[in-house]
Amino acid sequence: MKYQITGFVVGSGESPEPRLVYLGDPQKSLDTINSFFLVQGDNKNLLIDVGFTEQYCRKYTDGIRQERNQDPLLQLSSVGINQEDIDDIIITHVHFDHFSDIIQEYTNARIHIQKREFEFTLNPPHPWFQEFIDVNLLKEIAKGGESRLNLIDGACELFPGINTIPTPGHTAGHQSVLIETNAGDCCITGDAVLNYLNLERDVAPGFNTNLIECMQSLQKLRALSDKGVTIIVGHDPGMLELLEKMQTI
Repeated sequence: MKYQITGFVVGSGESPEPRLVYLGDPQKSLDTINSFFLVQGDNKNLLIDVGFTEQYCRKYTDGIRQERNQDPLLQLSSVGINQEDIDDIIITHVHFDHFSDIIQEYTNARIHIQKREFEFTLNPPHPWFQEFIDVNLLKEIAKGGESRLNLIDGACELFPGINTIPTPGHTAGHQSVLIETNAGDCCITGDAVLNYLNLERDVAPGFNTNLIECMQSLQKLRALSDKGVTIIVGHDPGMLELLEKMQTI
């Protein structure tokens, strides 16, 4: 099955290079974006991550700017998609900029998260690991049972042509998503890669929970890139050009 991918930017800012690239230059900052993705095909509308509203984002940081036209629901509406049209949502990880309360708007959607991500988040070894997460939201989603929340245990062909790939390190149960498109296979990395410099320098992101796992996940994604898979890095503005090129094929 071949799918079409549309990316939406919900915010922008700057980050110190060491946050994006392990032991990067502390004198440098890099432009960043925040994004989520709509995947369409096989009579299905699927989201990868959900973005956030400006009001929700302010609970966690003042370092992200969101323009009025970047509201997630408004952007989906601009391409003819309403909340009730979303069938499934794959969450790469549960940090607030990927998993926010706007997910409750998609009442018909089943949500897919790695089991390890779910369990680690609710029982972390230190409170810091919940610092950027809406734990109460995760618990509320879980109350919907298996029809609402699907806990994935490792690699999985979730749908024909859509595979989840465990890429832990940034968070304990982080996952990336491999998708078949008319332009070839595409991998949405989540935050296993924060900037294309991670791939170019073969150095993991600086913001992680486990550096060794982060490096191992990076090797997994670099191997996909070497095989010709298009790598989509959701925090790097450069991914927008790559997605645009894919739409022309």
